[in-house]
Amino acid sequence: MSQESLNNSDDKNRKEQILLTKKQIVQKLIERFGERLGGLTSSRDTTRNLAIDSPGANQSHSDTSKFQLANVQLGLESMRIETEQVISQLKQIPVGECTKVSLGAIFTIREVGSEGVEKKYFLVSMGGGGETLNLDNTNITSIAPNAPIARACLRKTKKDTFKFQDKEFEIIDII
Repeated sequence: MSQESLNNSDDKNRKEQILLTKKQIVQKLIERFGERLGGLTSSRDTTRNLAIDSPGANQSHSDTSKFQLANVQLGLESMRIETEQVISQLKQIPVGECTKVSLGAIFTIREVGSEGVEKKYFLVSMGGGGETLNLDNTNITSIAPNAPIARACLRKTKKDTFKFQDKEFEIIDII
């Protein structure tokens, strides 16, 4: 087998591995937000039933629990709708290989001049950030484009540096 065909085979295997890794991350995030959606739906329904059973203004002029519970129920419904939107957006995240920090990229950063801790991030759409997943004993944190550290490194490529909180970081890897 020639060296060129070995390189093509290695490249194909790497791309397949990247695709699998990103699909696993997206699936885990969808599961997490699905669990959150279930809890919000249950809380909304319970609160709605409590509001229905609470005394109204005609029954008790000083009791505002019906009004307050109705407002809580509306807030829960709003959060539930936002969570549904996040799940929908996660299903549409590109899972191919990335060469710059953009939507769907998994990127690793480290403080310049430090051999210290590397941090891995997965750039997702708005609302999907803040979740830390453990995949193959590696923590990967999902972040949204409006997160300060995401804004600092958007559109950067491997080996680029950027400043964040008065420190300089380097992008070690992007997949």
